[in-house]
Amino acid sequence: MHRPPLSGILAQLAQLARIADGETLTGAYLDPKKKPVASRNIVRLTPYFPDKLGHAKGLVAAGADHDRPDDAGITLVQIAGWDPDPKGWGISCL
Repeated sequence: MHRPPLSGILAQLAQLARIADGETLTGAYLDPKKKPVASRNIVRLTPYFPDKLGHAKGLVAAGADHDRPDDAGITLVQIAGWDPDPKGWGISCL
């Protein structure tokens, strides 16, 4: 059965799923304005899951907003600066 290509929010969710599966997106861009509100800050949430560094790198490479603050106004760059390890998770993601 032929299915039409996904568009809009479904296309964005499909891209997020491909990144989560470890695929490197080429020629695709995650438009933060088109992403579901709940996923716009996804890169900022990933430090709580250290085994997901590859996912975070894939999201940043695909255009996800890596400097969006959380509800407290803290960005991933700030977290990286507070990390006592200069090669820590936050810096590795950026």
